[in-house]
Amino acid sequence: MASARGPAADEGPALRALAAVVGALTTLAMALAAAALLVSLALIGWAVVMRYFFAAAPIWVDEVVGFALVAIVMLAAAQTLSMDPYRASGASASEIPMPYPYADITFTPSVKAAQSDNGSREFCEHMSRNDRDFVLGPKEAAFIAAQDHFFMATVSE
Repeated sequence: MASARGPAADEGPALRALAAVVGALTTLAMALAAAALLVSLALIGWAVVMRYFFAAAPIWVDEVVGFALVAIVMLAAAQTLSMDPYRASGASASEIPMPYPYADITFTPSVKAAQSDNGSREFCEHMSRNDRDFVLGPKEAAFIAAQDHFFMATVSE
């Protein structure tokens, strides 16, 4: 199976050539993004000097820098996406571990006290211990993949 860094050796010369071209284009796009960032910083600095020291503010600089920032983000996106460690490892969505244990965030001392008062602390403690290396199972991954919207939730005391 090919990784995000390039095709496997058995995938043929055409795919390897395409991967090399895409890699070169990605590197070029990142170089252009870096150059555009430096030019944007220089333009902003020049505009500040012109505005506050010479009272001659160039009105076009804000527009140019705004468009340049959009270009910087778009040009850098390909390189950034190719650096995804989970995609590069070939891991599927169901194999990606949660970034941190949610029980540590959810079960604050006052929440733990309320759980003890209501008789659910033992169950929640068990869940906290098993929350360390949680990965999405096939049912959860299928459910998320089937959605055409997103869920957002907050937790507080």
